[in-house]
Amino acid sequence: MIYGDYHVHSTYSRDAKNSVAEQVQSAIDKGLKQVAITDHASCHTYGMSEAAMRSQISEVERVARSSKISVLKGVEANLVNQMGKIDVPKKYQEYLDIMVLGCHKSCRGGLFARMKHTKMFLATKNNIDKNTDAYIKALQENKINIVAHPNYAVPIDCVRLAKYCKEHNIYFELNGRKHCMDDATFRAVIDTGVMFILDSDAHNSVDVGNVRNGLTVMEKYNIPEAQIANLNKLPIFNKRI
Repeated sequence: MIYGDYHVHSTYSRDAKNSVAEQVQSAIDKGLKQVAITDHASCHTYGMSEAAMRSQISEVERVARSSKISVLKGVEANLVNQMGKIDVPKKYQEYLDIMVLGCHKSCRGGLFARMKHTKMFLATKNNIDKNTDAYIKALQENKINIVAHPNYAVPIDCVRLAKYCKEHNIYFELNGRKHCMDDATFRAVIDTGVMFILDSDAHNSVDVGNVRNGLTVMEKYNIPEAQIANLNKLPIFNKRI
């Protein structure tokens, strides 16, 4: 069984259905030992403003104080351009226990920001290289622990990114809702030895702890249990900054 779920959204993500307390209670009901609340940051269409992020951090802290399990303060940051910029200011990162990094089609921040974001979508060799460089720069400069749903929304060199993550103790996510690599690419990713983490990407309480999609992928490709960070054990999250 998984011991923790590290990609869970609450109503601070405006596309999610349940409160922080409800998501934590669902994790308890599912028998988890740990859960991270990782709401969308500001550039996502349904993301948090800075004021909302401050409130979310405070609410997760409050719920954690009375919880029967370990509750981590987190965020799902967005990679927003090919310069490696993310949408979580450094001043907030020190208050977080965990950061997940994803990329999404949606992007707020005005026309210029959206234009730079849209440039990332085309699957040309040059674009794939630039997108991968952007991910690596974001990982170098920020406190990021997990790469969420790799290759979703924008094309990247998953093998090169996995090698970087392996070298720097960053987890590659097996997402509960999305698997975005072809067979050959994914087998090459596994061969890098990168550590995977099973997450639900839950947007409602029913799906907290639901990692069936990731387990299916694990079984299909014969990923060893030792290469899954939260299967029958708790992961170790290294500080990134």
